[in-house]
Amino acid sequence: MDLCADRTVVVSIMRGVRTADAMQATVVLANTNEPTDPARSAREEAAFFQVRLAVRPARDAAFIPRRPSHAMSLSDDDSRSAALIYRDMREWAVGHTCSATWDDDLDPSEVRVAWLPAQHVPSVSADGHEMFARIAKKRFKDANQPFRADVLASAGYAR
Repeated sequence: MDLCADRTVVVSIMRGVRTADAMQATVVLANTNEPTDPARSAREEAAFFQVRLAVRPARDAAFIPRRPSHAMSLSDDDSRSAALIYRDMREWAVGHTCSATWDDDLDPSEVRVAWLPAQHVPSVSADGHEMFARIAKKRFKDANQPFRADVLASAGYAR
């Protein structure tokens, strides 16, 4: 741990759920520092800010993706749509009061907290995707704006 000698920190597994071949763990970082006096500056000195916490699997072990939550309801359209869109995505960790990140979506060697999460979003064009342009040329007279609100409102179902 990269902490000053006068600081006290406890990292523990608060909850572990075992299955036949795996274990899901909740890892918690607890700051047990006590402020030396009630002044705000003392409380701030005793606090941890933007802590780096990384978890690596033990030798001969590996991370396994989290299983979807049983609490997640698929009763509405948004939930069903998200389940479809993200059906092949793997989730290796969830942060509480922070984000979680990892180095490889298929086989991470480390899972860590992230205070400023980042995600690469591919660039897009104002002209839209070329696939839509091909569809527009086939179906609409105005090939430059096939998805205008007035066009969509008057469009029938494709058969």
